[in-house]
Amino acid sequence: ALTTQIGWLRQLEKLDVSNNQLTELPAQIGWLTQLRVLDVNGNKLTALPPEIGHLEELRTLDVSNNQLAWLPAQIGLFGRLTSFDARNNQLVTVPPQISWLEELAVLRLDNNQITTMPSYINRLTKLTEYTLGGNPIASP
Repeated sequence: ALTTQIGWLRQLEKLDVSNNQLTELPAQIGWLTQLRVLDVNGNKLTALPPEIGHLEELRTLDVSNNQLAWLPAQIGLFGRLTSFDARNNQLVTVPPQISWLEELAVLRLDNNQITTMPSYINRLTKLTEYTLGGNPIASP
């Protein structure tokens, strides 16, 4: 597990703990309020802690290649997020709060369990890349 001492790194702007065996992120991740890039790609995460919503400076979030079945509503608090990669998880849907991400340009949701395209994605006016390949979507 990622130690709870991570909270001591309050000035950290980039955290890359990709390709480990992490099964959870500690709540103290929310203390890293200067974080701009969080890469937890290639772990065994099944959930993200709600405290992740405190990362208001976040620009890039990569949670791809995990086992996430859902995303917390707090994801909508990343007002500066420009890139969100959640490919290769177990997501059935994305929370409507994702439509609050006014700066989001890249949204990757390939290879999940999403069955319908969320209509609220249309509110993301700066979106330049939106991928949904490999999902069991019945109709567009």
